[in-house]
Amino acid sequence: MTLRFAANLNFLFGESSTSIAERIRKAHIYGFKAVEIPYPEHEVDDVVKATNETGICVSLINIALAYLAIKEISNDNIKLMVDFYHLQHIRGNVTKALEEYQAEIGHFQIAQVPNRNEPDTQGELNYRYIFEKILELDYDGWIGCEYTPKATTVEGLNWISKYGLTL
Repeated sequence: MTLRFAANLNFLFGESSTSIAERIRKAHIYGFKAVEIPYPEHEVDDVVKATNETGICVSLINIALAYLAIKEISNDNIKLMVDFYHLQHIRGNVTKALEEYQAEIGHFQIAQVPNRNEPDTQGELNYRYIFEKILELDYDGWIGCEYTPKATTVEGLNWISKYGLTL
């Protein structure tokens, strides 16, 4: 099994493109097979065109639901998004959270704490360990790259091969 990464276009490729559609095209050029996007209120047609042209998957349009609400709704199509950056800020103990919520997890987002950069930058989270834990869960969904690149998006993608991963 391999981990699959999605480019969060709120953060990635912003230095070279202002429209969501253009960021989708850039993500595709650099090897991403999925993206997370904000709701494309004023460019829905352009976003649909860009996804059709590239074949890229939109894995998440940012809407978060709380764990308890998901349990109460009890619908297999509604899952929990685990954002490691916010999880570390709010409660820490990332491993315990993965164990507690694993049945309801449908999506992950990654960024280093405290500066919200690439996962291999210095910070509080050990992403080599986190990626191993995600693999142990047999998770096969998307992992959103919701970080601010320290330099450019392309230069910041080196962490993928450093951890022995692929897009």
